[in-house]
Amino acid sequence: MTVNVDRVPLGDIISHQKGFAFKSKDYLNEGHPVVRVSNFTADSISLDDLKFVGDEVAVQNTNVVLKEGDIVIATVGSWPSNPASIVGKTVSVPSGLEGALLNQNSVRLRVTNGQIDDQEYLFYALKSPKFSEYLVCSAQGSANQASITLKDIFGYEVEWPEAYVRSFIVATLGSIRRKIQLNQQINQTLEQMTQAIFKSWFVDFEPVKAKTAALDAGGTDDDALLAAMQAISGKDADQLAQMQAEQPEQYTELRATAELFPSAMQDSELGEIPEGWEVVPVSDFGQVVCGKTPSKKKPEFYGESVPFIKIPDMHGQLFATRTTECLSAVGAASQPKKAIPKGAVCVSCIATVGQVVITTEESHTNQQINSIVPFNQSYTTYLYFRMGSLYKHLHDLASGGSATLNLNTGNFSKIQVLKPSLDVLERYHSCTSAMLEGALNNTYDIHALESLRDTLLPKLLSGDLSISQVIEEPDYE
Repeated sequence: MTVNVDRVPLGDIISHQKGFAFKSKDYLNEGHPVVRVSNFTADSISLDDLKFVGDEVAVQNTNVVLKEGDIVIATVGSWPSNPASIVGKTVSVPSGLEGALLNQNSVRLRVTNGQIDDQEYLFYALKSPKFSEYLVCSAQGSANQASITLKDIFGYEVEWPEAYVRSFIVATLGSIRRKIQLNQQINQTLEQMTQAIFKSWFVDFEPVKAKTAALDAGGTDDDALLAAMQAISGKDADQLAQMQAEQPEQYTELRATAELFPSAMQDSELGEIPEGWEVVPVSDFGQVVCGKTPSKKKPEFYGESVPFIKIPDMHGQLFATRTTECLSAVGAASQPKKAIPKGAVCVSCIATVGQVVITTEESHTNQQINSIVPFNQSYTTYLYFRMGSLYKHLHDLASGGSATLNLNTGNFSKIQVLKPSLDVLERYHSCTSAMLEGALNNTYDIHALESLRDTLLPKLLSGDLSISQVIEEPDYE
């Protein structure tokens, strides 16, 4: 049967703590992480671009320490109707940020005198469209600096059914949430594996250095090749011999990969690099396209046909699979030279500099993003990690003595980067393509699960969907 759902003022069931205004002079390269509203994702908090403070500052601000499951709401930011808004965004603190400190322009919420899973229930309740609409109506201020008062937040009447119903909702939506988190963890592992190969081959040059070390020690070319195979595979000589006997095809492929790497280093403007590899401008890898925003005065330019990538769509993402805005076919046709195909690498270059994503279909971006359209599809994965490794360098280039970071297209195109030989890049692409394809498929699964969650959420909270109806649904785990 359908349950009745009471509503209670949010302020009656929670305790709160406003964030602290940490000073920029206190920020360090390591220490205690500080969470700012710019770190918020759709539901959680990104570990990218965190600031840090030392022990002395942290000890003075223990009241703003976060723990897993805390609910945090941004109270200041852009207008809520803006698709890239921050104000009113509601997130849950992940386990990786246990003990972090909360910065200003946000408020932390914790359920008081509730049962163990009520904190999670409240998070689901505050992710409902009703709460979002309430915040939109409550926000005041300019387009770029809207705000929501604590009084307004605490006055919201949240759905608060009986305890057994709250527990059931947590169990139902929690199973979907855990599946989403599992897929996210798998994707993180796949990306880390791909990045580890990148670092070994293109940053530390382990196969090349293994060859040179073997030759310098008086070894033969075969000794150098064996050393490179060990560096690439992580196996010792005995394990490689076993691999040759039991997995001859894999052994042959490993040997062929090792043969692609040179056996000497050379000087370059970037320092020592493998012999025969080059240092070239980014534009040598592909056409550089600076995005553009079609006129907002023409609503017919916007629709659901072509993804329109902006910086908030890039945070914590490997692929640009979902955007807050899309262009219509007419809008995309109005700026055909700004179209970028599948496999392009997008890099944010204004304000929030250094975010990188790969496109999964023909897309457009706004003017804050420069995209590299590779001349060869084998360049895509290499460029993604290469541009990601240049985060600090991109910031240095974009500073220019200005408070607002801005790396124009001309300077971006001239950035000098390492260009390995084509055969090595093609082998890297073939070694990593299955991992990235797996991550992309997992991302689509995450979107499907999120859609299911968002469909169930308002019906469960309102009592329109009965417990017996949900029980008949398949297991989401």
